[in-house]
Amino acid sequence: MSKSSMIMADEGAPAGASLLSGLPPEHPGAVLAGELEEIGVSASALARALDVPANRVTEILHGRRAITADTALRLAHYFGTSAAFWMTLQQRYDREHRRPRHRPRSQALCGVRGMGKAAARVSG
Repeated sequence: MSKSSMIMADEGAPAGASLLSGLPPEHPGAVLAGELEEIGVSASALARALDVPANRVTEILHGRRAITADTALRLAHYFGTSAAFWMTLQQRYDREHRRPRHRPRSQALCGVRGMGKAAARVSG
């Protein structure tokens, strides 16, 4: 994926989100790795350009670290995208990969009902 293909008109549906394929979104580090490979930039060179520790970049590339707002701003400046692009990739990945898989989504949320009463008892 080239820099031009990474920047889409609709930032709500960035590359790597796998919306149309039905596959779960890939980690933003995979998107970043593809970009770096295409432009021939190493992780350490990117880290120097972003003025961040090299381990931050390598951990993102290996899917062991999330993209923070700070990193998103730096990547946006480097690639000419927006910070929202990188944050959206991370948020979609987080939403998909942190959802409980052993029970239906509706059951995962049922414990929230009645919180208002419990909160009122605690604060009252």
